[in-house]
Order: sequence, then C-alpha cells, then structure tokens
Amino acid sequence: MQNEEDGTVWVYYLNRKLEITDKFKDGICYVKLSGNGETIYMTIKYQHGYAMSPHCYVQPEEFNTSPR
Repeated sequence: MQNEEDGTVWVYYLNRKLEITDKFKDGICYVKLSGNGETIYMTIKYQHGYAMSPHCYVQPEEFNTSPR
C-alpha cells in the first residue's frame, strides 16, 4: 500500500496496481485481492496502516491500537 503525494492511495499486489482512494468510508477500506490461486483480505486504515489475512477481513480495532 502506498499514499502518493497527490493524496491518492494505491495497493500493489502481484503485477497489479489498484487505486483505493475513493473506497474509504469513515477512514476504513476493505479490499479483496485474488491471484495465483490465493485470496487476500486487506483492512486498511487511512494513514494508519493495514492488516492482511487469507481467511477474512481483520476488524479495524484489532490492529494499530494503543496500549492502555
């Protein structure tokens, strides 16, 4: 995943490039990527990282959390 200087957000997977800038809702985006016989589920927090799983989308509250 990469944030560009122009504000766009891109995901790079295998030999593909996917713009996801307009897919964010309340700062969260879910992307399903398939290729080479595999499927990857990405949960992306705008400017706050991402999590990937081969099984399901990771809930946003499950990653990049601050210790209490």
